[in-house]
Amino acid sequence: MLSPIDGRVEVQIVAVGDYVKVGDPLFRLVGTTQLARASAFPEKRRARAQQGQRVRLSSPLVPARLSKGR
Repeated sequence: MLSPIDGRVEVQIVAVGDYVKVGDPLFRLVGTTQLARASAFPEKRRARAQQGQRVRLSSPLVPARLSKGR
């Protein structure tokens, strides 16, 4: 079977040999083409933020990986 979106498997929910029913989730797929991020933002900086502005995001879990977006 082919996924309708580009992505990667984030979590495998079942293992080989598990019994499943129709509709049971087998894994969680995360799309990789467009991601959204919600985070705390200081209110005093709101005046400088604009829609479509370029941003760089990092995570304390993977500090060496920098994501860029708008």
